Amino acid sequence: MRHEYKIFEKLPNGSATWRASVLGRYAATRKMQELAELSENEFVVSGDPAEEFVSSNSARGRSGPLAKRAARG
Repeated sequence: MRHEYKIFEKLPNGSATWRASVLGRYAATRKMQELAELSENEFVVSGDPAEEFVSSNSARGRSGPLAKRAARG
């Protein structure tokens, strides 16, 4: 079963804006990478209550993975 993930953009003023909803972790990671190419802001992907991952800042022009697992609260 694929979970629904919601992608939010963290804005410089500290607020977050919803950007997309996708099914499955792979699709969430891909969509987050696509969005990160268009913005210098950080992106947070949330879905499964036990998981959250965040994009790297300034993702443009970088190679390698953009997502990492955030600490659980």
